Amino acid sequence: MGLPGPSPRFFFGNSIELFTHERHSAACLAEWTNRFGKIYGYFIGHTPIICISDPDLLQEIFITKFSHFHSRRPLPLQQHDLRHLLASKDDEWRRQRSIIQPTFGINKLKEMRIIMNKCLNELIEQLDKQNPHVEFDISHLLKRTSMNIILNCAFGINPAKHENLSEPFFQRCVQVFEFSLFQTMLTICSILLPELNFLWVSYFKYTSIIRLWLHDHVPFLNRFIDTDPNTWLLFHVENIIKQRQLHGIERVDLLQSMIEATTILQKTSSSSSLPKHYLNQDELSNNIYLFMLGGYETTATALSYLSFILATHQNEQAYLQDEIDRVGDDYEQLVKLEYLDWFIRETLRLYPIAPFIVNRQCNKECQI
Repeated sequence: MGLPGPSPRFFFGNSIELFTHERHSAACLAEWTNRFGKIYGYFIGHTPIICISDPDLLQEIFITKFSHFHSRRPLPLQQHDLRHLLASKDDEWRRQRSIIQPTFGINKLKEMRIIMNKCLNELIEQLDKQNPHVEFDISHLLKRTSMNIILNCAFGINPAKHENLSEPFFQRCVQVFEFSLFQTMLTICSILLPELNFLWVSYFKYTSIIRLWLHDHVPFLNRFIDTDPNTWLLFHVENIIKQRQLHGIERVDLLQSMIEATTILQKTSSSSSLPKHYLNQDELSNNIYLFMLGGYETTATALSYLSFILATHQNEQAYLQDEIDRVGDDYEQLVKLEYLDWFIRETLRLYPIAPFIVNRQCNKECQI
């Protein structure tokens, strides 16, 4: 690549050092940055990767020349027919983003904030019940809270009233991040031999479909064969969307906002431009699934690290509490919580969340 960097091994590149680091992969990247500088290259399998930590260059990539870098590197075992923002490229990505972005407008967020506060109050009640002299696993409570917020804000499902529906969602989301040996081996193959990704993905996809069918139609096999959590989640997300559209149910949630945006754009667009201005059924369900899964683990993990820092830095905790009490919790005043913003950013710097998701793939040749 003509850049400094660690020496790659045959076939594996730098994957072994990266994924078997004694701490975590982000710590390995930090060590390489200290050793090779703010711009260096390494290999995952035989795929070249450029790691950049120069602020000016990052601003050029993410802002000035973003039109060249809006695509992301495909995830391992990513199906080619997925239709969400992370998997889409070029015009397809622009179209989806233009439709989805208004669903996160200020007015929509204000409506969802009421729901979020209710879920957070339930978390506070759970924390108040804990024995202050006994250690407990706060990460489990935070994962539950993240899932409660997502189910409420995305689907209008109140876990307290629909435990038979919310509990399976929570358990499946947990399973997504607990790789089986079979899935781990396929993931390694997908990383090291991306040219054969169609083979690994097809095998994983169809075995998952078979497992789901056996789970639903041959119940006695459930003790031996579990369903793939991704397939189960996507299947049930699609069912929720179909039921919402079939019965004309309207709620204050993310799904309703996306359905409304799609419907309005369909009505206001001419027939010739219609395909460019709406989400089809697969895109709608895929993006809802993406927000649900992406918001669950990352949010809960970040909150766990924030809680750890607060517990081990009492002075900073007191200063932060003083700022929140002084500024208040009115939506318009949140931008004035400077110390809170610094605190979150510094914690995420110390403990990066999903660092390999923050990547960009060049769409067309350019010079930076």
